Amino acid sequence: MTVDRSAWTPVRFGDVVRNVNDNVGDPTSAGLTRAVGLEHLDSGALRVRRWADTADGVTFTRRFRPGQVLFGKRRVYQSKAAAIDFEGVCSGDILVFEAIPDRLTSEFLPLVLHSEDFQRHALATSAGSLSPRTNWTDLAKYTFRLPPLGDQRRIAELLWATETAGEMYGRALEALESVRQSWRSEIFSRWTSGPTCSLDELYEVQLGKKLDPKVRVPGQDMRPYLRNINVRWRRFDFTDIKKLSFSGPDRDVLRLRNGDVLACEGRDVGRSAVWRDQLDECYYQNTLHRLRPKNQTLPPDILVEYFSWCSESGRFAKLVGDSLIPHLTAARLRKLSTPVPTPKDALSFLEQLNEFDSTEASLRSQIDRTVSMRNAHIGIML
Repeated sequence: MTVDRSAWTPVRFGDVVRNVNDNVGDPTSAGLTRAVGLEHLDSGALRVRRWADTADGVTFTRRFRPGQVLFGKRRVYQSKAAAIDFEGVCSGDILVFEAIPDRLTSEFLPLVLHSEDFQRHALATSAGSLSPRTNWTDLAKYTFRLPPLGDQRRIAELLWATETAGEMYGRALEALESVRQSWRSEIFSRWTSGPTCSLDELYEVQLGKKLDPKVRVPGQDMRPYLRNINVRWRRFDFTDIKKLSFSGPDRDVLRLRNGDVLACEGRDVGRSAVWRDQLDECYYQNTLHRLRPKNQTLPPDILVEYFSWCSESGRFAKLVGDSLIPHLTAARLRKLSTPVPTPKDALSFLEQLNEFDSTEASLRSQIDRTVSMRNAHIGIML
């Protein structure tokens, strides 16, 4: 597609976009059933695909409507800006933008938000050390060259096609996860009816470093460490890695080794992944349990799948009780009843697991390629 920029005119972001600040006291009474937090905005995605139910007790009050765009103002380097096609409420860490119709199309607005120039401006205007945020006043000052409405529609049509392709791979990934969930449910339902033992017979369980003001102050021995937010199911998110001061004794005890399993102590309890030396040196804080195998009875990859099943089947929920913010203590985790598969069953499990992992990696690679292709075209056209 050839782009003629001769008719493009310089504009201020605030002159073509409205910052909508419409609040509702009680979303449920207002008939709003969907709530969107920062965790529901996928990095790099142009469309909101996930949400929570307001009936679950969210505290959000900022209202959004179809055709608007949600922009995550906290940690803007995560590139969370997506169009919305339903009504609901969102977190206070999300700004609700609306294109001014005779200046800017709603389809073109998310492309502007994902452009490198806009993201550089948003990052430069962010303030705060632990959780930097930008604001509408500064974003409104951003200046860029805007195409005529006809060009906006043509460019948006092309770039949104790559988003649609990525969403197709995303749906395939969801279908794969559904099959995987059914498979592990069948396996672990059968295995837990056979020989079991407490988890501490198979794994050493160790909580990470407790945070306090002294270790937060920059000083000597600053080392990278992982938090709850960095551990996803079966993978790690290295987007935002912090550093703490780790002394000699701490380094000996809390340094991660290849094959360790990290599991979340709070929130989505048990969410876990296997450490494979993705960083040369790394540690972890006390929102995470580190599980180090004592033997090969239950390999780390199987343990992570078992934890997934414990989460899905409600076993972890029973373990932590009805607390408002669930926590899985080390004492309770150590006593978790754990299956003891035969070596033959464990090998068969790992072979099938490898098939799932390979297919998932392929689909994620395709998704990353479509995002990269779209971003490259945004860079060329905007």
